[in-house]
Amino acid sequence: RDPAMDTVKFDAAAIGAAALAFAAVNQDQHQRAQHDQQEEAECAAEDRHREVQQQRLLEQEHEEQRRREEVAKQERYRQEREARMRREQEEEAHCRQQAQLEREKLMRLGEKA
Repeated sequence: RDPAMDTVKFDAAAIGAAALAFAAVNQDQHQRAQHDQQEEAECAAEDRHREVQQQRLLEQEHEEQRRREEVAKQERYRQEREARMRREQEEEAHCRQQAQLEREKLMRLGEKA
């Protein structure tokens, strides 16, 4: 037997084992990197989903606020219209009353004459 050949075989086996170990470590690192990328992508998707939901909620709140303001505006308009109609009716009643008083006054003056 040639001892140099045994050393070559041993060195080749050691190199092969080291290469296999390196490949295993490299594959493990690659899998971890893929897993980390997948987690980052999932987190980013969750963040985007949350942002979209928050934006929708904000838009809904703005729309509800706009509706409340519109309802309040319509209610103010209705109340102002009712108040204006009451004032007009009161003015008409006052004018009719004044006209009636004027007629009565003229009739009394006509009776005296």
